[in-house]
Amino acid sequence: HERTGDMPVLTAIDLLGIQRYVFASNRLRDAAGASWLVNWATAFETGSALEQLGIKREDVLMAAGGNVILQFPGKPEAKAFAGRYSRLLIDKTPGLEAVIVHRDIEGSIADTLPNLHKDVARAKLERRPSVPLLGLGVTAACRETGLPAVGFDPHDSTIPLSAQILEARK
Repeated sequence: HERTGDMPVLTAIDLLGIQRYVFASNRLRDAAGASWLVNWATAFETGSALEQLGIKREDVLMAAGGNVILQFPGKPEAKAFAGRYSRLLIDKTPGLEAVIVHRDIEGSIADTLPNLHKDVARAKLERRPSVPLLGLGVTAACRETGLPAVGFDPHDSTIPLSAQILEARK
């Protein structure tokens, strides 16, 4: 659904595999840290991803449960945000995936929301699952998840950990 012209746009973000992400390790501290990262990625609060990327409170229509709906003045702003948000997720929440879709506001926001939800559902079905290349050139596995290790536990330098667990423990 692509129209020309600069009209207001709704952007939906849906985080995928939240339970798998949060419970990648069966240690409580890792699950708590991963849960905090999911909240950081989708909540609008001081220090959150949305706030760091310059989103204003009045542009957040909904932010809960791993889902966000934002309003932008036009598609270029929405797409620019999606690129910055995706990069931030890759850097700060390794292993957490998101579907992001944009839809021009047709009439009112209330008229547009059902179609936006359909677009999200379609995008989730049509997406190609990412193939993690996390194990190339790695010689150690994470003690918690079995994923490739990228560092060591800050409290015990003999325990190799994946990027996801290292971020969760921060």
